[in-house]
Amino acid sequence: MNLEVLSEIAEIHSGAGFPKKYQGETQGDLPFAKVGDISNAKREEGKTISRAENYVTKQIAQQLRAKVFPKNSIVFAKIGEAIRKNNRAITSLPMTFDNNVMGIIPNAEKVSPQYLYHFLETVDFYTLANSTTVPSIRKTDMEKLEIPLPPLEEQKRIAAILDQADALRRLRQRAIDRLNELGQAIFYEMFGDPATNPMGWPTEKCGTLCERITVGIVVRPASYYQPSGVPAIRGTNIKPSGIDLSDVVYFSESDNETRLSKTRVWEGDLVIVRSGRPGLAAVVSKGLSGVNSIDVLIATPSKHKVKSYFLRDLINSKGGKAIVLSESKGQVQQHFNVGSLSDADLILPPMRLQTEYELMVSDIERQMTQLRKGVDRTSDLFGTLQHRAFRGEL
Repeated sequence: MNLEVLSEIAEIHSGAGFPKKYQGETQGDLPFAKVGDISNAKREEGKTISRAENYVTKQIAQQLRAKVFPKNSIVFAKIGEAIRKNNRAITSLPMTFDNNVMGIIPNAEKVSPQYLYHFLETVDFYTLANSTTVPSIRKTDMEKLEIPLPPLEEQKRIAAILDQADALRRLRQRAIDRLNELGQAIFYEMFGDPATNPMGWPTEKCGTLCERITVGIVVRPASYYQPSGVPAIRGTNIKPSGIDLSDVVYFSESDNETRLSKTRVWEGDLVIVRSGRPGLAAVVSKGLSGVNSIDVLIATPSKHKVKSYFLRDLINSKGGKAIVLSESKGQVQQHFNVGSLSDADLILPPMRLQTEYELMVSDIERQMTQLRKGVDRTSDLFGTLQHRAFRGEL
């Protein structure tokens, strides 16, 4: 299989500055997207991007000298820690982007945009970034990237196979998301909105409902990292569907049982995101009992007062999140702390109803576990297909 440098098969451009006075329009000729819009598209659409939070007219785009990226351009973050997330998307219509974004416009006579996208998904862009205080990707470095390039028809065949495998993976993930939404609907049906408490449940401080509320390791956690060992849960591992260990770090067994023992978490504990997506909570399963934690809130429910899954879903509900994240001045915190969680006034239905709810949630969780296994299998299959595709073995 021939290798071609990217500059021979595509154009590479950066986005444009986007002054605040032009921001805020939700309609216009062109979406003017930012890095966050790419992340949202990756999460919601899979691999395409078709909309943004801001729009501009063609006239304003010309005034800003903003490059209009045509359909089938591949866009991604070019500066800062956002590079590390490796989120990239294909435009499904002409779009403009701000100057934190770089885009690749494939020459369709030489390379299939879908094939190029799938190949770039195998590249860690952070390794291409320069090692300054603020990492950034230079156009000249991107241009040198070598691409394995079979004939165009073969590229399209490979892209179609990878598209099918990726679609199956995303379909199963959507099924998990739907089950998660079902659990939320059951919660509101049984208990109402925690913020307005229409059913008149008594309330109690979260601190009195829990045996402990503390925080995972915050001081130089990376100094304890090991290539393998005991998982340490970070905020990035906490997802709406539960705890995801796909990007987990490890501590040694020895450290976990001695000097880091105070930040261990056990079956039934809640781990809660402190920053980024503050307030997002997950329950520690039996299989993860005894692992460690980094910069997350840890809450151990008092078993005779509150059920773990009830407390999790209360905190994760829109109304519950509004309660636990609100300070006395009514401002939402961007960094969630122990005091705020402890002081939150939470509804407290009878244990009988909490138990009934937990039984229903447990059934949903079992179904989600089976679906996650399916997602893992399709992810493994997709990874194998990617590996073979770009070695000419597919």
